[in-house]
Amino acid sequence: MAFKLNHVHLKTRDPAATIKYYMENFGATLKATTDTGFNLDLHGLQLNVTDLNATQKHEQHYGIEHIAVNTDDYPGTLASLNKQGVRILEELRAQGFKGSRGTVRLAMARAYARASSTDKVCRPGQRASTPSPQRAYAWLVGWDERGIQVPERAEHSEFVQALCAIEPEIAEASSMAREFLGLIHRRDVDNFDRWLGRARDSKARELRRFAASIAADLSAVRAAFDSPWSSGQVEGQINRLKFLKRQMYGRAKLDLLRARVLHPN
Repeated sequence: MAFKLNHVHLKTRDPAATIKYYMENFGATLKATTDTGFNLDLHGLQLNVTDLNATQKHEQHYGIEHIAVNTDDYPGTLASLNKQGVRILEELRAQGFKGSRGTVRLAMARAYARASSTDKVCRPGQRASTPSPQRAYAWLVGWDERGIQVPERAEHSEFVQALCAIEPEIAEASSMAREFLGLIHRRDVDNFDRWLGRARDSKARELRRFAASIAADLSAVRAAFDSPWSSGQVEGQINRLKFLKRQMYGRAKLDLLRARVLHPN
């Protein structure tokens, strides 16, 4: 059986002062800030620094709370520990756990797989929810750069990296979409022509279709770069009318619809 150090957990009365001490004196770097404390990188060693956890029922103390290690033979390691009198399930049940041994085994196997795997594209034991198309677009193109707040999370960047690694066409489409938005904001019609040529030759079918639709109405698209006028107000009113119609269809008479359309406030 081979073992590998995962992290060391320190519990201290002042986590902020502790991480400052390690950063200033030993060259540690801050990896992440959690709800309970901080994660440091101490020259390759992950050091978790927290205060006492009020939700934990077992005995706690300040100092080294535990040292976590990974093993390449989880069943063998667990069997060896059991021979020495270690009873993981019994300890959990003493704290109020009512599940089975299989539940504990599955949870620990998933935790080990997440901690030991270096493959960000296919990490065994981890199940991630599929985002909606709108949210995936926000992660790929970046709504936060367009003035719309989108929370930054580690799983977002991991999702984008995995998606782009699996499908290089998505990586190309993301880059081209960001560039197209920048051209519109800067009204850069010269570079737009070069972008359109690249989009026509793109490996992504959706980009080629988008370029073809632009080319079919190229004069109107060029006017969007040159003209200060916009049809946004008209489109907004059309969307509002459609929303009211669908919201009230079969539920209200024409007089109420007329009132909501003419007096939106």
